[in-house]
Amino acid sequence: MQWFRVQAIEAINSWEVYKKLQSEKDLFNAIFAGKQAIHIFNIIQFSLIQTTWIALAKLWDNKTREKNNVRFSIIYALIKPGSFYEAICLRYKEEYGSSVEDKFKEEISLFLEIYNKYTNGNKNNIYLDIKNIRNNFLSHALLGGALQYSHTMDELEEFYNDSLKMLETAYSIFGVAISLSEFRDIRSRHADNFVNIIRSLSES
Repeated sequence: MQWFRVQAIEAINSWEVYKKLQSEKDLFNAIFAGKQAIHIFNIIQFSLIQTTWIALAKLWDNKTREKNNVRFSIIYALIKPGSFYEAICLRYKEEYGSSVEDKFKEEISLFLEIYNKYTNGNKNNIYLDIKNIRNNFLSHALLGGALQYSHTMDELEEFYNDSLKMLETAYSIFGVAISLSEFRDIRSRHADNFVNIIRSLSES
């Protein structure tokens, strides 16, 4: 599960910085007046998007070079059968009481609902996009080809948030309480500091 958490943090590191840079795009457009500077800034932003794609793809991919890597598809297959719910309730009920039944029911339902939302639900487009991007472009299978995707950055934001929620839920189901909000807050503050330094330099 440690690998699982590492991939989520990689997504956080790139996406939280991208969001901050994008929210301050007017500032950067004003500072980087030259076309070459703006072009480099756009390359940096797109690199952050690519890093986010890669990290999320590793969480969602149904195949990986490392057979022992945990990913959403494996967790889905494990927790979907009713027998898993019965077994895990039996495992923890004696220690924590009957309240664990509602806890596990809610968490398992949440994980399955979000997974289905992207694999065969109304947000299937971004799931297919991520798979296509990883298989054909980030893996360099189609060098020189045109990168195409149908999802918006708002949809990627939703996918990112849902993925982190699924990870936290999966950890909780298996008896480990984690929160990724601290990592998100830290990276967001670092991005704020970076923007403030750029702003100060431009005003000096």
